[in-house]
Amino acid sequence: MSTPQIPTSANPWIGLFKEVCSVDLRSLALFRVGLSLLIIIDLVQRSFDLKAHYTDLGVLPRWALTQGVGNRWHLSFHNITGMLEVEAVIFLLHGVVALLLLIGFKTRWMTIICWIFIVSLHSRNPIILSGGDILLCIMLFWGMFLPLGARFSLDHALDSRQRDPKDSNRYFSVASLAILLQLALVYLFNWIAKIHPVWMQDYTAVYYAMSLDMYATRLGTALLSFPLLMKAGTWLTLWLELLGPILLFSPIRNDISRLLVILAFVALHVGIALTLNIGYFPAVSIIVWTIAIPSVFWDKLWSSLFDRPETYFRIYYDNECDFCKKTIDILKVLLVWKNATIQPAQDDPNIEPIFRENNSWVVVTSTGNKLIRFEAFIYAFRQAPIIGNIAILLNVSPVVRAGTRIYQYVATNRGIFSKATVRLKYRDNNSTLPRWAQISTAVILVYVIMWNVAVTEQVNWKVPSLLYWPGPMFRIYQEWHMFAPYPAMGDGWFVIPGTLRNGSTVDIYSRNPVDWSKPDDVSETYVNNRWRKYLLTLYKPKFKDERLYYGKYLCRNWNDPVLETDFDLMTFHIYFIEERTNPPGEYSDPERRLLWRHNCYK
Repeated sequence: MSTPQIPTSANPWIGLFKEVCSVDLRSLALFRVGLSLLIIIDLVQRSFDLKAHYTDLGVLPRWALTQGVGNRWHLSFHNITGMLEVEAVIFLLHGVVALLLLIGFKTRWMTIICWIFIVSLHSRNPIILSGGDILLCIMLFWGMFLPLGARFSLDHALDSRQRDPKDSNRYFSVASLAILLQLALVYLFNWIAKIHPVWMQDYTAVYYAMSLDMYATRLGTALLSFPLLMKAGTWLTLWLELLGPILLFSPIRNDISRLLVILAFVALHVGIALTLNIGYFPAVSIIVWTIAIPSVFWDKLWSSLFDRPETYFRIYYDNECDFCKKTIDILKVLLVWKNATIQPAQDDPNIEPIFRENNSWVVVTSTGNKLIRFEAFIYAFRQAPIIGNIAILLNVSPVVRAGTRIYQYVATNRGIFSKATVRLKYRDNNSTLPRWAQISTAVILVYVIMWNVAVTEQVNWKVPSLLYWPGPMFRIYQEWHMFAPYPAMGDGWFVIPGTLRNGSTVDIYSRNPVDWSKPDDVSETYVNNRWRKYLLTLYKPKFKDERLYYGKYLCRNWNDPVLETDFDLMTFHIYFIEERTNPPGEYSDPERRLLWRHNCYK
């Protein structure tokens, strides 16, 4: 994909500004791959609760969205129907689009379509959303304005423009400025939200966060025994969230500053993931930080990976085969054969006889050896950076035999395969944003900054009603207050004693005998993070009306819709056992809080 070079400015200050606010095209490609993989993994995980979370037979039927939980500006084609089969099809289509985005096929369009799917998915059940969902949606939104397919993509491989290996990988536009500022806003406004003695004076915030048994892992709980470490973690987190975004735009050695900031935030999010079960927010955050990886990192990495003599090799293909030409071009880009030379076999009189005799492409190694068929593929695959190390698995005798047969079949029928690839056109993939898109990006950036300011408690100002609707409609509204202004001072677990038709009592939440004592690992009592988010939302008085739908879901999930048995669930009570988090050294007994009474036959 051709991308505009950063024009040299006569004004050194403008040049410095563009350098600081630019991104590397290879970093954008890594961001695209990481985000796509995360979307696919997330869809697979969500699919296990497809009926419970996205159909009318689940915890949030469509009509409930019109009664307080939803927002009238939320748009979702998942609401077309409440049928499980239709939702499954929508999930499948979403996954296909994410896969196409992963390989960089028509990247701009796939980014737009994938974002539309994400907006629809999030609007269908907002109760189960977390900070990771919000961050993913917003960063995917900004990705629509960026050349995510400029490197390591099908779009790059099928770019009709003549590519100069010396082309700069550095990219600057209003969109690159916007996505870097968005990254900074997440942490700056989170820091502002944490202006509280727990963070600023007592340095006990991390202690309170690790004391939340509903989130804490065993490692997080174990670290509570080290109070000085808790205080150090609070201090480091607080000041990293302030200084990190500032250093991201450092005019002095910006490349080094960026690398240090990225390493610090990756370490922060890895630490969060190891100590707290808060969903995939750490994973999304780490992937988002790949956007900022500077060119110097890639240049050093490329130098170490491709300075080896064996990475210089030649590939000869059948010039009369459309499938062959495009496959080689795609493999060169996706497998990063940076030093490979590609040319038609018919153009070399020494190679053409080998090609004709064996009906095969020919790979000439750096030492001059000529390889054909699957053996040639193994060698070429071995030259791919990082993943090339698994080529040793392809060199096993059974794999070689199977690979050779497959290759021979494809070679014999490459005319048939060419009928399919002829639809893949070489195109001018110029990524320059039209002027209207640049203006739109600037306006949206101002809107996002305005929204972040408006939701800040320290500012006595709200988004005007006339300007409110784009935020929820496009899901670019945001409020960054993770464990702010302070972590929750209480948490707990659920006990749902139910009475069966035969008069026996059972905890229908755990499907075990009713036990009011504290579980060994409270966080493990929640099936996954989305169920944790949903149930803890139900605990809030604001969402008490949604408890009815959860009660109906529990009845449907327990009772057979056709057969009547002695084990049918009749009535139950939903209790939340709340345990307050006290200052270090203080303790209090848990309290039972009745949230809901339900009768399955009324």
